Amino acid sequence: MLGAINGSDFVQKSVLLALDEVYDETGCRRLDLTNLYVPNRLIASLAKENRRVLLGASMLSFMQFERMAQKENIYPLSLYSTVWQKRRIK
Repeated sequence: MLGAINGSDFVQKSVLLALDEVYDETGCRRLDLTNLYVPNRLIASLAKENRRVLLGASMLSFMQFERMAQKENIYPLSLYSTVWQKRRIK
């Protein structure tokens, strides 16, 4: 993929997406249901080494994120907060 990006005369920047593992409704990671997992750190490393690559970071499952926020006593970013509120209303 990097060869295609770097070899292109038309692509100036590309966003490579990181993908989370599958989580069940209780927030537990399910590797048995995960078909493709691309960690943020892998894409971040590629972006650091290649000026044409941008990190498209994955985000934690909402339940995992909420647990982390409660444990660390932090407030979610507005994007997460907006999405989370919409999910909780349903």
